[in-house]
Amino acid sequence: MKVFTSEKNLHLFNTNFYLVAQIYLNLTIMIQEKELNTELLNQIKRGDENAFRIVFNSFFPRLLAFSVEYVNDREMAKNLVQESFLKLWENRENLKADSDLKAFLFQVLRNKSLNYLKAVKVKQKYEEHLKYRYNELILNYEALCQLDFDVLTFNELKGIIESTIEELPPQCKRIFELSRYDMLKNKEIAEKLGISVKAVEGHMSKALKQFRKRLKEHFPSDFFAVLLSII
Repeated sequence: MKVFTSEKNLHLFNTNFYLVAQIYLNLTIMIQEKELNTELLNQIKRGDENAFRIVFNSFFPRLLAFSVEYVNDREMAKNLVQESFLKLWENRENLKADSDLKAFLFQVLRNKSLNYLKAVKVKQKYEEHLKYRYNELILNYEALCQLDFDVLTFNELKGIIESTIEELPPQCKRIFELSRYDMLKNKEIAEKLGISVKAVEGHMSKALKQFRKRLKEHFPSDFFAVLLSII
């Protein structure tokens, strides 16, 4: 366990205070977005082009940045984003009442980006690139935009994550990578590896337990609680 100076403790206090404020703000935004999502969803299902335009203008920048991280080609990313919106419009009548427009668009875009990569036979390059980017963007896309870790803390966290992954048993490591890097569900991992879903869950539990142990050794309790949510 590291020994923190009073100056570092003050820094951690300020950081934690900032995080609490950000969490409160994010919760407020999430509630507002959910209400807006329901209203826009109903309008789009009825064929309201103005509602569709609002969704397009709201999510296009984030979707574009997301796709660029995958395909590493801004122009191609733009095309894929536009195709994703087109699919939303074409399938508007089939959307469920509780559908999340943002989640729908990101999922469609992710699939289109992966299909593009497979088509140009650069999947291996993509996986290496994604693993590198994942370790930097481990907090998840939107949360990372909100949180403000200092460079030293972030680099330390990145190093712990990388070393912990390498220390996992081969099968456990493979399953963790399929879950966190390839974004596969437990059922998909089980089918891919020819094992049971319970076996996948067991390996994931083992991996996460190891992450918790390592993180707890390096970070104070308040900060540790925040870190648990990103693994």
